[in-house]
Amino acid sequence: MKHLSQYDPAWGSVKLGQSSLTLAKYGCTTSGLSMLTDYFGGYVSPPEIAHNVANYTKDGLVVWEKLKFKTMKFDGRERKLDKAKVALYLKDPNKAVLLNVNDGAHWVVGLRKTLLGDSYVVLDPWGGVKVDANKKYRNVVGAAYFSRK
Repeated sequence: MKHLSQYDPAWGSVKLGQSSLTLAKYGCTTSGLSMLTDYFGGYVSPPEIAHNVANYTKDGLVVWEKLKFKTMKFDGRERKLDKAKVALYLKDPNKAVLLNVNDGAHWVVGLRKTLLGDSYVVLDPWGGVKVDANKKYRNVVGAAYFSRK
């Protein structure tokens, strides 16, 4: 899977849909979605996702149900973390999960549970690097689930 940063100068200034929000400042979800499209074998770049106005509200929030990709589908979003469901998605190579961290302010790509199992190793669009979710952020509060088409 490509490790992408929302701050990449190639797309950081791209706006989310018709909003005034940019990928650099508010593109964690979009960058995470792009990484997942690569994971599922149908890479769509962050700017391609951002330019599709159907993917966002006028305020730049992702409209999950409107996301359409060739190789993956949106399975649902939970605002309260279901650890058992996350574990199932992380174990299945035909599934993937974005985790909502930092009291809901940021999205990261879930990779696996940590060795002690109390946190998650994630790919963070903030810098395009792997981190421990609980060490870097206060908490994991929710998730968005995807599966291979």
